[in-house]
Amino acid sequence: KLFIENVGGCAYRTLGKVLEKLDINGSYDWFNTEESPFFHSIGKSDTDPKGNKVFYDWSVDAAVMYTDKNGKVKMPVIESLGYDKKLADKPVGTVVLITDPDHDRLSLTQIETNDRIEFLNKLGIDYVELANDRILTVYTPNQGFLMIMDFWAKLLKEKNLFDRHPRFIIKTTASAMSWDEWGAKNNVKVINVPVGFKEIAGIMKKAEKQIKQNPDNEVIVKDIFGKEINLGTDPRMIFAGEESGGMIIGSEKLIKSKSGRIAVAMREKSATEAIIVASALAAKLEKQGKLFSDNLSDVFKSNGIIGKFDLREDISYYNESESDIEKLKQAKVEGEALRTKNDMFYLSIAMAYSDDMINFTQVKEIFEETFPELNFQNLTDIKFVGDGTYLVFSDKYIEIRPSGTDAKTKAYGAGNNKADLLNFARIMGHYSGDRTAKYQAYIENSYYENIKEYSMNVYLKWASEGTPK
Repeated sequence: KLFIENVGGCAYRTLGKVLEKLDINGSYDWFNTEESPFFHSIGKSDTDPKGNKVFYDWSVDAAVMYTDKNGKVKMPVIESLGYDKKLADKPVGTVVLITDPDHDRLSLTQIETNDRIEFLNKLGIDYVELANDRILTVYTPNQGFLMIMDFWAKLLKEKNLFDRHPRFIIKTTASAMSWDEWGAKNNVKVINVPVGFKEIAGIMKKAEKQIKQNPDNEVIVKDIFGKEINLGTDPRMIFAGEESGGMIIGSEKLIKSKSGRIAVAMREKSATEAIIVASALAAKLEKQGKLFSDNLSDVFKSNGIIGKFDLREDISYYNESESDIEKLKQAKVEGEALRTKNDMFYLSIAMAYSDDMINFTQVKEIFEETFPELNFQNLTDIKFVGDGTYLVFSDKYIEIRPSGTDAKTKAYGAGNNKADLLNFARIMGHYSGDRTAKYQAYIENSYYENIKEYSMNVYLKWASEGTPK
């Protein structure tokens, strides 16, 4: 059987009814079906990310991972789920599908034997130890969703449906580099947008407007990199998703409302849909005698994927679990200032380069002076991507992005060397934002001071262009 980890119990009543309606509920067992306002203590810890002994809430997001000072990958939410006992008697190959309380995100996990660790390390698959020489492999949404989009495309081809329409996917810039590579290999257009499902929905609406108004014309949209992408005539979306665990599958027949509106897919991410498609993939692999890790290896090989590794470093500037409300408010204000200063440093460089105020040699000079311990020789581009700064290298990408809701900075990376990605993400993500001598020589203070408002106007222009009223 498949297991559904239902943290907090919130999704059990609704998801259970959907599975019953589809007559597949007998294929599942459940963890944490009772609703709990404290989420069954999942993600709660007495140690913060810096090792201080305080109450700390990691949330119930199974995708939360970090690398400690000894280089060991830690998964505080996964480690708090009690799987050392719950999975003690479960066989190798057992799949646990982990969703979140509002049931819109999914993480894939599976029991394997520890003699496969070397194989897993080569693929960038992390794991936690279980008893009896077994481990639980934990897939990032980037890895899990790559397998799901590949599986869905193969299903369409098996049913002779794939070639009936041009195909595309929508992804956030912070998602895996491998998704772009997979799209190029499979003749699937890839549209990159800022982080957030509303940005993904925005592209859906732009495409739908053109399909409805001019059904015989090619659909053309512009991604956040400023690139115009021709989706072809009457295109269909295979997949849309983001690295934080949200995804949706495109509809083969256009969804039509009673009033005549059309949609290529649902407007929001759905763990219900993700769980059902992931279950179908797990079932197919079991028939073939394969594990998720075998499948991910096959997808990497068959598509010539270079960017096998991905990571996200979350830099929090204060303890969100501080019990003293006045200390909490003050710490958050101070943390937001640090977050904004970090963002403005990178943002102003990207925008100044876009505006031809500085050339690319000067961009490199600023970074080389600021970060002498990092290598920028193969940096090829820098872009503002609506809510962050995106650095393109020949072998990776790094994105530095401020949280839109909290005093946090998020540093993302994907490429062919995990240690290198971690080094860049950690150093650049934690940077103070201080402007160096070369920075001040090349970029005027007045430009820096107005960069947030200016960049917001640039983003709003992109977001509104081609959107239906």
